[in-house]
Amino acid sequence: ELSKCTDQRESVNLNSRIRSLLAKEEEKIVQSTQTAEEMDDETEKSKALTCIKQDQTTLDGLRAEFRNANAKSKIEQGKQAKRDRASLLSGSADGLKHRSQKQLESNLQKSQSVTQSLRYTRQLMASELDRSAITMQTMESSSKTLKTAHTEFQNLDGALQQSSGILTKLGRRDVQDKVMVGIA
Repeated sequence: ELSKCTDQRESVNLNSRIRSLLAKEEEKIVQSTQTAEEMDDETEKSKALTCIKQDQTTLDGLRAEFRNANAKSKIEQGKQAKRDRASLLSGSADGLKHRSQKQLESNLQKSQSVTQSLRYTRQLMASELDRSAITMQTMESSSKTLKTAHTEFQNLDGALQQSSGILTKLGRRDVQDKVMVGIA
């Protein structure tokens, strides 16, 4: 697939995916080697290392194929660029129409994708706004409840202070009455 690729962006994407896969395989081989080295049974260790060596050889072959495919892709991209340049310079109407049609279809597909993405984003934003409105209403309700509770606590505090003052006066009067009864 990579060797036939004439689009540079597609080639870069394929390259990065393949490099990522090759790196993951290399990491697996390193981990397998470490695990094999820690084995106690020498025959099992030998078998495991042999399999790992075969995997490393296969991975090296894949890397060579990857490099060759990259080289072929570069050549194909160069050939495509030359064909496009020649088509533009020769004024070939068919080549320009084909290319314009291809670009038009590509642009149409991209704009449809962007439009769909924007619609989805708009829906997400609308749902977030609805959620925010509900949260604000809940907060306002909670705030009113807290203010009412605060006012009631202030009223109770005042009543408790008055009651405390009255109880203090009654306590003093009780002491005075006992002293008076004791004197009499």
